[in-house]
Amino acid sequence: MKKIIDPTKILEVFQTSLTLNSNDPFTHCWLGTFYKEVLKDFVTAEAEYKKAIALSKNSKYEHDKDHPLFSNNLALLIMDEVVADKLPKEKLFEAKSLLDFSVKVNTEKQSSFYWAEHNLSKCLDLIDRYKLTS
Repeated sequence: MKKIIDPTKILEVFQTSLTLNSNDPFTHCWLGTFYKEVLKDFVTAEAEYKKAIALSKNSKYEHDKDHPLFSNNLALLIMDEVVADKLPKEKLFEAKSLLDFSVKVNTEKQSSFYWAEHNLSKCLDLIDRYKLTS
């Protein structure tokens, strides 16, 4: 039988982690994903993704600086919200910009994070499907 974990317990673990190190962009990023995917709280998810992006810019760890995961995940949130008709379709251009940045950083750092290219393709397909022009 599958054991179900109470989401509030998971949230407590995230809060403990942030108490120990509030400047870790990866913790904020994964917390954003938890809010998006588990709690369906897209406003808080967006705030956590943006915090991860901001923290990564000044990180003392080179690996964390502008990591492509952070802007990729914010772009995915935007894309999901557009498809669900919760954001205007024009927000796809913001998602595209975030993914362009992720791809650029990925290339410059020779990172193995390949999702940015994949998600940029999905974003471009959505822009085409909705017949949007910039």
